[in-house]
Amino acid sequence: MQIKLLKNRLTFFSYLLSLSSLLIIFHPYNLLAASGTSSLDSTLTPYHGTAFDLEHKTPAYSEVNCENYHNGILICIKTTFSGQDGKPLARKNLNFDRFPFKPDYVFNDDRTGYEEGAKVESQAIVVHFRDSTHAPVNQKSIQVPEPCIINGGA
Repeated sequence: MQIKLLKNRLTFFSYLLSLSSLLIIFHPYNLLAASGTSSLDSTLTPYHGTAFDLEHKTPAYSEVNCENYHNGILICIKTTFSGQDGKPLARKNLNFDRFPFKPDYVFNDDRTGYEEGAKVESQAIVVHFRDSTHAPVNQKSIQVPEPCIINGGA
């Protein structure tokens, strides 16, 4: 497999962004409610975001993000994306257990079975994708000079 195959894949986010201009609004009142926790091991109150199609001024999708901490250190962010009807569209998981700036990353589109991800193995980053539920998984081990990060953002 060639790395250019990975570069040509469109994630759920880039697909939506190519359709229209989007604005994502996070609701800060949930963040404030979560900030009063006294436990060092906790799952914060989920915070919510809504992506709007700026051309039509309508919601495109919403997301719920949950952060998990251990000893006051962020170890995981799980995100669920839902359509306007409330049905789940996709999931994203960033696991910071092993590396604080290079989390294990997996994104799944529940509608099609598309999956993409990245994780550190030895001195390399292994990236992968699958076009659909029954498609084969394609992966490649790449060398990335330090400093580097792994991120699953839009």
